Amino acid sequence: MSVTATRVRRRPGADAIERPILVRVDRAIRVEERELRYQLACKDQHPLAEKAELLDVLAELEDRGLVESELCFRLTPAGRDRLAALGGKEGRAS
Repeated sequence: MSVTATRVRRRPGADAIERPILVRVDRAIRVEERELRYQLACKDQHPLAEKAELLDVLAELEDRGLVESELCFRLTPAGRDRLAALGGKEGRAS
């Protein structure tokens, strides 16, 4: 039985695209997408900072085992209004 490694197809110029992303993620314990985009735009002038394609690059980095992601959730103003209509808060988690 042979073991075949899965190769993720990398786009041309990937090193130049990936390096600033990996540096920014490395500098934080965890970084939210919004903060990562801000850092890439303001400090690195990264071409993908404001584009949806950034998520594709991050997914590719995760597929290659270079970063980990997790989902985070927060209430929107509409969510807070709905919570208040349902009887309010029972206390905020810390």
